[in-house]
Amino acid sequence: MNQPWGIALDNENHVFIADTWNHRIIKFSAEGEYLLSFHASDPAQPERTFYGPRSIAIDSKGRMFISDTGNKQIIMYSTDGKYIASFGTVGMREGEFDEPVGVALWNDSLLAVADTWNQRVQLFDVSADKPPYSVKGTFSVPGWYSQSLDNKPYVTFDKDGNILITDPEGSLIWHFAQDGTLIQSWNGGGGGIDNPSMPVGITSDSEGAVWVVNTRQNRINKFILPEK
Repeated sequence: MNQPWGIALDNENHVFIADTWNHRIIKFSAEGEYLLSFHASDPAQPERTFYGPRSIAIDSKGRMFISDTGNKQIIMYSTDGKYIASFGTVGMREGEFDEPVGVALWNDSLLAVADTWNQRVQLFDVSADKPPYSVKGTFSVPGWYSQSLDNKPYVTFDKDGNILITDPEGSLIWHFAQDGTLIQSWNGGGGGIDNPSMPVGITSDSEGAVWVVNTRQNRINKFILPEK
């Protein structure tokens, strides 16, 4: 692999890796056995492959949503590597992207996308099997200012459907309601605000804990959200 940035599991515990700078997706069994790899194969754009895929979200139907970051789009595949569809293009309007990185799903029907260089999160209604998908909501992020190779934010939903995002160069975790209301924020390093950590990857579990890849401190942090 060459700088793998994203990982996801399907219902059968197959492991999917966004092998970012090899511009491909790799599939393994739960035991680590190699199963397949694939590059982008959009029949409408046969000359185009992935350009730095960074994040994967998989729903219970076996649809994979992949952030094709350099191509400014979300591209969809089945878990056996068959192309389904793609959506998005470069721009600032609703449904357009500028450096989409983190993606996350809620109840198979809502897709959150970290639209990094537009400094916002976009929420798409993906309940239909294929695009076109409407934008259900969007909100601005008070961060993601840099266009450096390190400043690649990820996103997840908590158990209540609120949205957690990382702010790598701001060393922060942000917690928003779906309408963009800020719930809270905290330092990803678990220490003072001046303790840089570059939180990048983020996920939550069924018990409500939040797990963060704390890059600069070379560890994984587990956080428990306060009770309401």
